[in-house]
Amino acid sequence: MTSVGDRRAAKIVHSQHFKPEDRAFRGHFPGNPLLPGVFHFREILRQLPPQVARLPYVIRQAKFIKMVAADTQLNYLIECSPAAAGGIDVVTRVEDESQETVAKIHFIFSAGVNDAD
Repeated sequence: MTSVGDRRAAKIVHSQHFKPEDRAFRGHFPGNPLLPGVFHFREILRQLPPQVARLPYVIRQAKFIKMVAADTQLNYLIECSPAAAGGIDVVTRVEDESQETVAKIHFIFSAGVNDAD
């Protein structure tokens, strides 16, 4: 995606290895570290172009299907496409190394000034 006004769909593929010492696992849960779902949001937002990531957004869906333990490689399959009223849909499927779906996350970014709260 080159600009907010770009009306073509774009795909982003991002891989992230979550090591046991990553801050994501601190305190969640001692003795049985699991990746908190909010870290998926962070990884997705980091991959988007800044002109999209800084827009107001809502999370339309966040479905966490499988728990993620430490020392796991995840693949983020991100699809960005035009939405109603000039917005941008960002739909992500998160897969583990065996290509099983771990999470499905759908953001809607609003390009309209009046949509910001």
